[in-house]
Amino acid sequence: MKTCNYLDKHRAGVSTNNAFQNVVLGRHENLLRSMVLEKNPGKEDVYPFILMPIIHKGKMFKPLILSPEKTRVYGHNSYLFVFGGFAWIYVVTSHKPPKVVVDASINGTGKISLLPKELKDITCFVDTATQFVKQGKV
Repeated sequence: MKTCNYLDKHRAGVSTNNAFQNVVLGRHENLLRSMVLEKNPGKEDVYPFILMPIIHKGKMFKPLILSPEKTRVYGHNSYLFVFGGFAWIYVVTSHKPPKVVVDASINGTGKISLLPKELKDITCFVDTATQFVKQGKV
């Protein structure tokens, strides 16, 4: 699963589609491509990702799809993808991420911790929705 997610990151990073314009992998692009081609998931602390089910009114909220956004998680460059009822947070860094990020990501046995979050509590989503309403897009 982790290698498959590398493929998604790499594809977004090399895409010319405007939806992925915020994904700029830089020096990580070649390393991610090599890891995908070699089917090498790397160690648990190499390019971890956090998976958050998005909850609304007690159920997963699947209709939300957003273009990826660059963000920071505990001081590390990260990309937030939203689709399929999940917020996928990919940490893209050359530095060792903190234990809390590694613990929330997929581990060496393939297990992953899901961190459910209420839609109303995800500030960046609320801010984006507010902008859409002001622009008359909703």
